[in-house]
Amino acid sequence: MNLASIGLEVTNPDQSVEIEGSSFGEFCLFLHAHASNLEMLVRVVEMENPDGSNTRLLSAQQAMTNMSNAVRNALHEHLRLAQEQGLRFAIKDGPRTAH
Repeated sequence: MNLASIGLEVTNPDQSVEIEGSSFGEFCLFLHAHASNLEMLVRVVEMENPDGSNTRLLSAQQAMTNMSNAVRNALHEHLRLAQEQGLRFAIKDGPRTAH
Protein backbone atom coordinates (compact mmCIF):
# COMPACT_ATOMS: atom_id res chain seq x y z
CA MET A 1 0.00 0.00 0.00
CA ASN A 2 1.21 3.49 -0.77
CA LEU A 3 -0.20 7.00 -1.01
CA ALA A 4 -0.84 6.64 -4.74
CA SER A 5 -3.29 3.83 -3.96
CA ILE A 6 -5.53 6.41 -2.25
CA GLY A 7 -4.96 9.10 -4.87
CA LEU A 8 -2.27 11.12 -3.06
CA GLU A 9 1.29 12.10 -3.83
CA VAL A 10 3.73 14.00 -1.63
CA THR A 11 5.03 16.71 -3.92
CA ASN A 12 7.68 18.03 -1.50
CA PRO A 13 9.00 14.92 0.29
CA ASP A 14 11.99 16.75 1.81
CA GLN A 15 9.73 19.13 3.75
CA SER A 16 9.88 18.60 7.51
CA VAL A 17 6.62 18.42 9.45
CA GLU A 18 6.33 19.59 13.03
CA ILE A 19 3.58 18.65 15.48
CA GLU A 20 3.23 19.19 19.21
CA GLY A 21 4.37 16.33 21.43
CA SER A 22 0.86 15.89 22.86
CA SER A 23 -0.63 15.59 19.35
CA PHE A 24 2.04 13.07 18.47
CA GLY A 25 1.17 11.13 21.63
CA GLU A 26 -2.49 11.03 20.62
CA PHE A 27 -1.49 9.78 17.16
CA CYS A 28 0.57 7.00 18.77
CA LEU A 29 -2.37 6.10 20.99
CA PHE A 30 -4.59 5.84 17.90
CA LEU A 31 -2.07 3.53 16.19
CA HIS A 32 -1.83 1.37 19.32
CA ALA A 33 -5.62 1.14 19.65
CA HIS A 34 -5.97 0.29 15.95
CA ALA A 35 -3.40 -2.51 16.19
CA SER A 36 -4.95 -3.82 19.42
CA ASN A 37 -8.41 -3.95 17.86
CA LEU A 38 -7.08 -5.82 14.84
CA GLU A 39 -5.28 -8.30 17.12
CA MET A 40 -8.51 -8.87 19.07
CA LEU A 41 -10.36 -9.57 15.81
CA VAL A 42 -7.68 -12.04 14.77
CA ARG A 43 -8.20 -13.91 18.07
CA VAL A 44 -11.98 -13.98 17.52
CA VAL A 45 -11.53 -15.40 14.03
CA GLU A 46 -9.09 -18.00 15.42
CA MET A 47 -11.77 -19.11 17.89
CA GLU A 48 -14.43 -19.28 15.18
CA ASN A 49 -12.22 -21.00 12.63
CA PRO A 50 -9.60 -22.91 14.65
CA ASP A 51 -8.73 -25.39 11.92
CA GLY A 52 -8.72 -22.83 9.10
CA SER A 53 -11.33 -24.78 7.16
CA ASN A 54 -13.34 -21.66 6.30
CA THR A 55 -11.04 -20.13 3.70
CA ARG A 56 -12.88 -16.79 3.66
CA LEU A 57 -12.36 -16.37 7.40
CA LEU A 58 -8.77 -17.55 7.04
CA SER A 59 -8.16 -14.95 4.33
CA ALA A 60 -9.68 -12.23 6.52
CA GLN A 61 -7.57 -13.39 9.46
CA GLN A 62 -4.39 -13.20 7.39
CA ALA A 63 -5.28 -9.71 6.13
CA MET A 64 -5.97 -8.49 9.69
CA THR A 65 -2.72 -10.01 10.94
CA ASN A 66 -0.77 -8.31 8.16
CA MET A 67 -2.45 -4.97 8.86
CA SER A 68 -1.88 -5.28 12.60
CA ASN A 69 1.81 -5.99 12.01
CA ALA A 70 2.07 -3.02 9.64
CA VAL A 71 0.40 -0.69 12.16
CA ARG A 72 2.66 -1.92 15.01
CA ASN A 73 5.74 -1.46 12.79
CA ALA A 74 4.62 2.05 11.86
CA LEU A 75 4.04 2.90 15.52
CA HIS A 76 7.50 1.68 16.53
CA GLU A 77 9.12 3.57 13.65
CA HIS A 78 7.28 6.79 14.54
CA LEU A 79 8.35 6.44 18.17
CA ARG A 80 11.96 5.79 17.13
CA LEU A 81 12.04 8.83 14.85
CA ALA A 82 10.45 11.06 17.49
CA GLN A 83 12.98 9.93 20.05
CA GLU A 84 15.82 10.66 17.60
CA GLN A 85 14.39 14.17 17.20
CA GLY A 86 14.40 14.73 20.95
CA LEU A 87 10.93 13.74 22.14
CA ARG A 88 11.21 11.97 25.49
CA PHE A 89 8.84 9.45 27.03
CA ALA A 90 8.26 8.52 30.66
CA ILE A 91 6.76 5.28 31.89
CA LYS A 92 3.91 6.13 34.24
CA ASP A 93 3.26 4.11 37.40
CA GLY A 94 -0.22 3.02 38.29
CA PRO A 95 -3.09 1.12 36.73
CA ARG A 96 -3.38 0.90 32.99
CA THR A 97 -6.50 0.61 30.91
CA ALA A 98 -7.01 -2.83 29.40
CA HIS A 99 -7.57 -3.03 25.64
